[in-house]
Amino acid sequence: MNKLSIFAKLFIGLMVAVGTAVIIHGALRFRPQSMLMFVFFLTLTAVASRLRIRLPRVNGTMSINLPFFLVAATQLSAAEALLIACVGSIVQSLPRPGKTLQPVRVIFNAAVVTSAVACAAYIFSATRGAGWIFSLALASAAAAFFIANTVPVSLVLWLAEGAQPVNTWLEIAHLTVPYYVLSAGVAVIFNGIHNASIWPSALPLFALMLLIHASFRRYFGEVTEPVKKAQATAAETVQARASGA
Repeated sequence: MNKLSIFAKLFIGLMVAVGTAVIIHGALRFRPQSMLMFVFFLTLTAVASRLRIRLPRVNGTMSINLPFFLVAATQLSAAEALLIACVGSIVQSLPRPGKTLQPVRVIFNAAVVTSAVACAAYIFSATRGAGWIFSLALASAAAAFFIANTVPVSLVLWLAEGAQPVNTWLEIAHLTVPYYVLSAGVAVIFNGIHNASIWPSALPLFALMLLIHASFRRYFGEVTEPVKKAQATAAETVQARASGA
């Protein structure tokens, strides 16, 4: 991020405060039915979070952890889901070796994703309580997660980098809505086959998301390649003009 304005700092502080409150609320009620299963699912989510894809034309990344967040929000306790979301988002935001760590970005992303999972869990619980079928309730939870996750990101890019918020949000939606729909479908299928335990189908779910990651990575690579070539050409042109001056 560029040098933050006072409004950007205030917005980031607000989101961090909300995320912190959500995490504390969940941590105080953390009583997993099976600690081993919680650690197992947390580990899978953390690994999935490192499998990232950089979004073209948007300053952000996408990883294959979304189905794990949705499964956690709908199959585990709210406290477990929030802790998994917090850890997964932090792992996703950590830089690759050789890159500079940006603590503000890491903390902000963790707060946003954790709050988004809390919204998803609440919507799922409310819709199921109202008698909605599982698939429709989970789709509503995925939609709530999408809105709660993408709107703050669009706003912070506007406040910190001057990007038009509506255009940024539409661009994020254009790039990621298919992934959200796919992730919701995977979570519904997972619920239908896992029976009473996450153990039997968690690893096949991870294998499926590896295939999806490879597919999206290739697609976004093809999308960004012309942009990279154009940028390289422009840089060479500027350098040639500078040399000839």
